Amino acid sequence: MNILIVGEFSAFAKHLKNGFKELGHDVCIVQNGDGWKKIGHDDDDIHYKTNAWHLFGKQIRGSVRLCYPSVNRYIQKSLDKRFPDGLDLIVVTNYEFLSYSTFTLGVKIEYIKQQLNKGAKLIMMVCGGDPSQQYSFPDYYKMMGYNKPLKDCRYDFLLRNSHKVVPTIYSYYYSVKLYCEKFGYPVDNIHHAIPLPMTLDSYEINPCVNRKIVIFHGIIRPISKGTPIIKAAMDRIQHDFPDRVECVCKGGLPYDEYVKLFDSIDILIEQTYHNGWGVNAAIGAMKGKCVLAPCGPENCENMGIDHIPFVRIGPDSEQIYQALKELILNPEKIDKLKYESRRFIEQYCECGIVAGRYLQSVGL
Repeated sequence: MNILIVGEFSAFAKHLKNGFKELGHDVCIVQNGDGWKKIGHDDDDIHYKTNAWHLFGKQIRGSVRLCYPSVNRYIQKSLDKRFPDGLDLIVVTNYEFLSYSTFTLGVKIEYIKQQLNKGAKLIMMVCGGDPSQQYSFPDYYKMMGYNKPLKDCRYDFLLRNSHKVVPTIYSYYYSVKLYCEKFGYPVDNIHHAIPLPMTLDSYEINPCVNRKIVIFHGIIRPISKGTPIIKAAMDRIQHDFPDRVECVCKGGLPYDEYVKLFDSIDILIEQTYHNGWGVNAAIGAMKGKCVLAPCGPENCENMGIDHIPFVRIGPDSEQIYQALKELILNPEKIDKLKYESRRFIEQYCECGIVAGRYLQSVGL
């Protein structure tokens, strides 16, 4: 089948593509590298860039929009060339990767309508940062300074035309269902959450007994991830147990370089908000790390998974400190969770397994 993935978030599309390819399908991602993460693309993907204008060394505010028409033409010509016989499946990672006018950037909604009229299936992902979360968790998004309209024609189009709406964690399932019920969108096409896909990579589990334990937190959107809260707990654990732990916080690295950091850590603290986990946690689990994330039992129930081996945390520095203390004083528990994390990814999150569930959800 011919499959198009629209947009890239933290290598989600990259791993999903690997899963579809594993199943024998022809897959293309339309993406821009996800900003500073510089997520790589294959030769058969459609990669685009946007450049703002500068005057006397200073960027002219809003000038980046002037290049949108030419970039949109490039995207459309590339799609026509890449898939002359049309598409079987379209997966949209976020509504903001769609274009509805000359000066909005992305894959044209009209193109997707044409493919749907020819029989293509459409899956809308719910991965965060959309109107349903802003409606459902207003205090959280206000804290982040996120203040976008609760209604958007691109979001409306996806909710009304997608064959399946697929959240990646329980929080997103809850929020999109609540939003649809509130504003009169269909709810029958909302699928239970499907875990984030991961491409299995090499891993090595280094036992923690009788050595320093390395605790890591990746700094990505620090306010939204709860970094100040996490950092306070890490600083305290470092102060109280200097002979037992080494705490590391890093961010702003390209994706491939960032992932290499995981080889040398034992405990990954991902984030404090929502109810679930993100790509960071999935990478850590795939690498066989002990993962701390805000993952509650609702995820097991919603996803149909017996056990998710993440240590649950929330936006509470004291609670995170106590969780870390319990682990470093009992390093055998860390090693046990490392093995369980890797097995969890292999059983439920391997990219081919996840891709197969996406196809099954729309009857392909």
